[in-house]
Amino acid sequence: MSSFTSTLPVASFLALRHSGLDPIRQVMGSCVYHVGWQNTDYPAFMQQQGWQYEGGWTELATPAAAWNEARALALERLRDEARAAGALAVVDVAYRRLDYDWAVGGIEIVATGTAVGSRKFALDETEEIPLTNLSGEDVWKLLESGWWPLGIVAGSTVLYVVSSYRTASAGRLLTGTASQNQELVDYTNGLYEARDIVLRRVRGDARDVGATGVIGLNLEHRYREHEVERNGKFVDLIITMHALGTGLVAVDHGGPPQIYYALETD
Repeated sequence: MSSFTSTLPVASFLALRHSGLDPIRQVMGSCVYHVGWQNTDYPAFMQQQGWQYEGGWTELATPAAAWNEARALALERLRDEARAAGALAVVDVAYRRLDYDWAVGGIEIVATGTAVGSRKFALDETEEIPLTNLSGEDVWKLLESGWWPLGIVAGSTVLYVVSSYRTASAGRLLTGTASQNQELVDYTNGLYEARDIVLRRVRGDARDVGATGVIGLNLEHRYREHEVERNGKFVDLIITMHALGTGLVAVDHGGPPQIYYALETD
C-alpha cells in the first residue's frame, strides 16, 4: 500500500475515514498574475455624476478582473492535480493571497488541499471534482446529513471610493471638523457596496455549479488610501474585498437517528 500525504490534522483524517473518504495526497494550485494599468484619475467623471461634492464609488475593473481570473486559474490547477491523482474531491482547501503594488505589480494566489478517494461514493462522468474549504469533520457531518459539497464559490472586487467634501472636512483640524466625532459615511457606504458586489459573484458561482446554498463563507477586506488634489486635498479609499465559501446541495435529507433503549432486567 502506497503512503499518502495530506493537509489534515488527526481529527479531520479520522472523520473522513469514517465517512468513507480516503486521503490520497496533498495537491496545490497557484497563479502569479500581472495586473494591468488602471486609471484612478476621475475628475471629469466625478463632475458628471455629481460626486465632486457628494462622493461616490466605482469598481476598478482591471484589478478586480485580475483577482477573479487568478483565483479561477489557481483553483483549476488544484483540480487538475486532483484529477491526475484519481481523486473524488479535494477537502480542507486553504487559500492564500499576496499582492504587490496594486496598480503596476502582480498578485499571487496559492491554494492547497487534500485530494480524497472513496470506497462508497462516485462521480458521474459529467461532474467536476468538487473542491471545498471545509474541514474533514465538517465534510463528514454534511455527508451524514445528506448534503454534498459541489465546489468552492468565490468573488473579488476592488472598489474606488470617492470622498466627499464632508469626509475631507473631517480630516482637517483648523478649517474642518476633525475635532468632532463623526462617521465617515462615504467609506462606510463603500464597504457595503464592495460586500454586495462580491456576494453577487458568489451567488453567480453557486448557480453555475448547481448549489442551493453556500456555507463556510469567509469575507476578507483591506483598505488603501489614495490622496488626490481636487480644489484641496482629498483622501479617497480603495477597498479590496474577497469572499470564498463552499456551495452545496441536498442529495438525501436522511431521517431521524435510530433510537436504542436499554432496559434493566431482574
